[in-house]
Amino acid sequence: MNGWKNVHAVALTRDHNYSTDEEKERIGNQGGIVSSWKDQEGKELGPLRCWKDESMTSPGLAMSKSIGDSVAHSIGVNADADSMEMNIPENADHCALIIASDGVWDVMSNDSVANFVVSYMKNKKNEKRLVSEKLCLEAQSHWFRRLKHVPDPCDDISAVVSILF
Repeated sequence: MNGWKNVHAVALTRDHNYSTDEEKERIGNQGGIVSSWKDQEGKELGPLRCWKDESMTSPGLAMSKSIGDSVAHSIGVNADADSMEMNIPENADHCALIIASDGVWDVMSNDSVANFVVSYMKNKKNEKRLVSEKLCLEAQSHWFRRLKHVPDPCDDISAVVSILF
């Protein structure tokens, strides 16, 4: 693991949220409504979400992809990931695949995640089974710093790190 010298992070997917007109239109064409949650005075709060109707009571998902949510699926949310393929260079000494929820990616960049994993693997090479857990704890600490208190609104955080070679 000490051969990890030139770290290169490549995103194989894009965020599945409502930041693109394409996603908003896709949801709208299926009957969903894309809007931020509104308080009693009508002030928008938080990120854009997908709603079943104007009452904004369900499902309220802040992502446009979900597995197994039949209500959200009925209004355009689906489990079809947008991804790409890439060839790993033949001269690569090591390679890792990192799959994580937005609770990681919202507070850490691709490069910072890759650098965290490499740093951990260099120092704890015999504990690679723990790197996913340590990455989640690192993301949680980023949330704590961002919110400056114990984060009630801390996002769900999950990650799988697979050291391919």
